[in-house]
Amino acid sequence: LSGWGIGAIVLMATAAVLALFNDAAVTGYAPLAFPIFLQEMVLAVWLIARGFSPSSVRADELAATELAIPALDDHAPVAA
Repeated sequence: LSGWGIGAIVLMATAAVLALFNDAAVTGYAPLAFPIFLQEMVLAVWLIARGFSPSSVRADELAATELAIPALDDHAPVAA
């Protein structure tokens, strides 16, 4: 999926450069932009169908919780 996206971006950049040097509208090169559109739609469906990795989301939540609520040390005085 990422390889397809890289190839699609190369085509999109080619379309932009061709439009720049040919004094033509970039919309005239829409067929070169179609692969990135297709890749974005496939990625959206992929994420909806398969979802995000629950383990990585859970790890991020735990890390944020540990930063927000530091553990209290029994030997340290509590500030009033």
